[in-house]
Amino acid sequence: MKDGWRAKEQLVDRVCALFRTKVIKPSPVECMPLEQWEQALQRVNSDYRGTKVLLTSYSPEEVRGLDS
Repeated sequence: MKDGWRAKEQLVDRVCALFRTKVIKPSPVECMPLEQWEQALQRVNSDYRGTKVLLTSYSPEEVRGLDS
C-alpha cells in the first residue's frame, strides 16, 4: 500500500468492523496434526466443503484441546 501505515490501519479497522457486525464470517476450521497430512488431503479433496483443514505441529491430544 503506497499510502503507508495509516491506510493499512484503516483497512484492518474496516475488516474488523465487518467481522464484528457479522457482515463477513470466518470459515469453520478443522485442525489436524501434521502426521495426519494424508487424511487431511483426502478430506480437502473430497466433495465435503464444510470446513477448512489446518495442519498443526501439535499432538492429537493438544489439537483436541484447541477445538474445545
